[in-house]
Amino acid sequence: PEYTSLVRITSDCRPFRKGGRLAVCQSCGAVQKYPDSRWLNDIAEIYSGYAAYYQAGGDEQVILDSRSGSVRRRSDVILERLIETSQLPGTGSILDIGCGSGVTLSAVSRRLPNWELYGQDLDKRNKARLDAIPNFVDLLDCPACDIKGQYDLITLIHSLEHFPSPGSLLQSLVSKLSPAGILLVQVCNTVQNPYDLLIADHLVHFSADTLRLLAEDSGFSVKAVETEWVNKELSMIAGQSSMSRKKELDRSGTAGNAAIPVVRRQLKWLVAVVQEARARACDCDSFGIFGTSICATWLAGILGERVAFFVDEDPSRQGKEHMGKPVFPPEQVSAHSDVYMALVPEIAARVMERIRPFQLQLIPPPSFEAV
Repeated sequence: PEYTSLVRITSDCRPFRKGGRLAVCQSCGAVQKYPDSRWLNDIAEIYSGYAAYYQAGGDEQVILDSRSGSVRRRSDVILERLIETSQLPGTGSILDIGCGSGVTLSAVSRRLPNWELYGQDLDKRNKARLDAIPNFVDLLDCPACDIKGQYDLITLIHSLEHFPSPGSLLQSLVSKLSPAGILLVQVCNTVQNPYDLLIADHLVHFSADTLRLLAEDSGFSVKAVETEWVNKELSMIAGQSSMSRKKELDRSGTAGNAAIPVVRRQLKWLVAVVQEARARACDCDSFGIFGTSICATWLAGILGERVAFFVDEDPSRQGKEHMGKPVFPPEQVSAHSDVYMALVPEIAARVMERIRPFQLQLIPPPSFEAV
């Protein structure tokens, strides 16, 4: 019940009203919204004007590559890890479900130049942008269950959590994967990132266990669920299963009983973030927020005019405005300004260490243990 009082955010980084409902499955411990008429109306409203990565003119979000220590496109990092761990042929075909503006397909085109590229989405608003990608073949705007043919790689990069029935979607994709093909699913790791709970158009908030269970219950054989490819995200690699029947769920209630207190602590932590940031903003003449994505936008929507600016390491977002406020690189922020790190504690600590030479007044979020 405490969830209903929280302001939400859309997955394309726009503040969204209160009124969500959150639940935990007592059988498997999955955390999810209710896919009822209220939620379906919310997502219809959100998708009617959806604009992914609008802060950078459609350019993909960059992340810190944990190996190189450099800032890189997320799709490039994911594809690099996939190629390292899987035997991808020199030629093949990829179907990207929920392809959007084509950031994943662009990465495949650069790294696998002899592959044919197909995308699926709700409509064809991004067709012109997709057609400009080398080796792009077709954009399919039909339901996934109606797609014909088989593909050597099927990807769902931050799209599975948007579907009203993710299990039905995965079941429909089993027959569309070639016998030796690979299913790659990338979703937020909600166990490490409570901010994911606030995203209004995300139905399921996955853990490694619930993602694996859903895939296996849908007819796939899971080879790995990686937690280190991208910080706070899950990367699942799967193939066709030789099992002829679904696994039986543990209906003892053990998983659900364990998940409920975790979710409640996460919601309590989110409230603590708001309270702390609001107090610090009131005591400061120049208050900014680090980042321009989900976490920062959600917090800025709550604090309103108390926020004077944003700080971002992504060059494609610097020098622009976000929510009517300027976006500065770290080196251009006055040393007398306070910058709130709207990140989970572990990531905030890493970023603070990296930008400490700029001598900013950085405010870390509360620890998970402190709430």
